[in-house]
Amino acid sequence: MADVAALAYIPPVWGRWSRQDVRVEQNSARVTAEKGEFLVLAKVPRRRGKHRWQITVQNKTSGKPMSIGIGVDLQDTELNRGAQDTRFQDRVWHYSNVDGSIRNGARQIQATTKKCYSSGDVIDVFFDVESAEITFAHNGSMLEGTILRNVVHSSFVDKQNVARENGEEVEEGLGRFYLLVSLSAGDQVKMEDSPSEL
Repeated sequence: MADVAALAYIPPVWGRWSRQDVRVEQNSARVTAEKGEFLVLAKVPRRRGKHRWQITVQNKTSGKPMSIGIGVDLQDTELNRGAQDTRFQDRVWHYSNVDGSIRNGARQIQATTKKCYSSGDVIDVFFDVESAEITFAHNGSMLEGTILRNVVHSSFVDKQNVARENGEEVEEGLGRFYLLVSLSAGDQVKMEDSPSEL
């Protein structure tokens, strides 16, 4: 009987979230707060390689923002802000549901795709750490012209350079990149994490 229980266990994929506002159960995250927007970060950061995550939008509250993307250097005190916060420039790169735009924090950096997503939709996030590029797919179709380039964990690279100059041990990788979702009241998503590098 223990073998059956072990087969049914899904390890948690989410690592950080606003505990009083978001409920996480294994690979699902749901906003329980009545208002606001909240970030939920994956448990495992990516340091190098090619990766893919699949987000199923289980419930999308109409008229409220939702974003899916990659983030770096996010503090616990910032998890109760949405991905389009102006303070997230060069720390959050995302595909916004508001207008189907591709953004760096609040700044729109690609023409809008006009492909917003809603309940039942599946968003794939592809991230190549070495190439510093993110691409997205919506319900299995790649979003053309939406390559996010120059996705760099600048503070991480700066610390590596200082360590090299000082003859100290240098932390491995090119950064600590986390998949993130930015959810509003009533939103719920499920994440499937790629088991290894692509």
